[in-house]
Amino acid sequence: MSHDEFTGQRLGTAHRQRRALLTAGVVGAAMMAAGVPAALWLRRGTGERPPDLGNLPPPSPQPPAVGGNLRVPMRLRPTWLPEGLAEAWREVQIGDSVSQGRLWASAEFIRASIEGSLERAGQAPRISLELRRPVAPVWPSPWPSESPPPTEPFNPLGGRANVTIGDRPGRLEGPPGAPIKLDWLLDDGFVATVNSAATPDSVDIALRVARSVVPDTTAACETSLRFGWLPAGARPGEMRVTVYGWVGQWSQTIDVSNVELGMPGVRAMFGTRIDLVGGPGEGQPATLRGRPGRIRSTGSYGEAVVDLHGGRWLRVLAYTSRDPAELAATALHVADDLHIGPDPYLGWIGHR
Repeated sequence: MSHDEFTGQRLGTAHRQRRALLTAGVVGAAMMAAGVPAALWLRRGTGERPPDLGNLPPPSPQPPAVGGNLRVPMRLRPTWLPEGLAEAWREVQIGDSVSQGRLWASAEFIRASIEGSLERAGQAPRISLELRRPVAPVWPSPWPSESPPPTEPFNPLGGRANVTIGDRPGRLEGPPGAPIKLDWLLDDGFVATVNSAATPDSVDIALRVARSVVPDTTAACETSLRFGWLPAGARPGEMRVTVYGWVGQWSQTIDVSNVELGMPGVRAMFGTRIDLVGGPGEGQPATLRGRPGRIRSTGSYGEAVVDLHGGRWLRVLAYTSRDPAELAATALHVADDLHIGPDPYLGWIGHR
């Protein structure tokens, strides 16, 4: 997501940069996942090069979720990837929209992300795999000044097909040397996408990865976070879950949108380091979850940050009001009532 709808001016600089680094030029749409079929028909074209045997080991089964943790299956996986890439990011959403995404990145990409260097990360190799079900835009649009009426029939590929993947029409975009985006149609209106960035022969890499994709029956995106109290206007039925990290360090995020504003309403971030949740730790002293923390309001959002036991940091952002005092109080209430279960299974981080 090179332009994540939740970032922009409302988040602190460190968190903005980190999320952009994880997604810039790699993931092209909001990642969501609910109602994805357990098996998708991935046909192999008779005129295509035979599929690679693959260079990835068979996936190991993930242990079942414990303590009421939310666990959403990931439905696709590649069997071939360029050498030197390891998985660093998974994202899903529970709700009406349907899609999900995974990212495999180089060690240099991870180092640059940790150090907050957007330029270096943009030059480091990474591959992403997405699954989504595009829908035609609503017209009349709630934002008429930005959304003129469509002039052509809705095309889930966004343009004319120019490749085939498994006898399915696909669309390859991106000039040589730039990030490559490869979409192709699956069953039931689903679209799969491979993005290849900063890799040698990115077009060939994207095609090879796409033609190696198979249904996944083992991987999942799991979080130990679950909202308790939420303010009026928040949509608990539309929740996005993001997990990312590197060996020994991780962050989990859940967020729900705001019905009235059509934008994120509440976000909770929980991680092993303060910079992973993006919290500056500024604001007025307050007691959060029985521990000393801080709350503040910027006028655009309310924020609550607390250092929990075991070296874990929690940060909550609320966008559900225009009243500064109410925003800070909402963030504090959400943080106090948030359910935090046992650590999720994160053994996939740092592996191929």
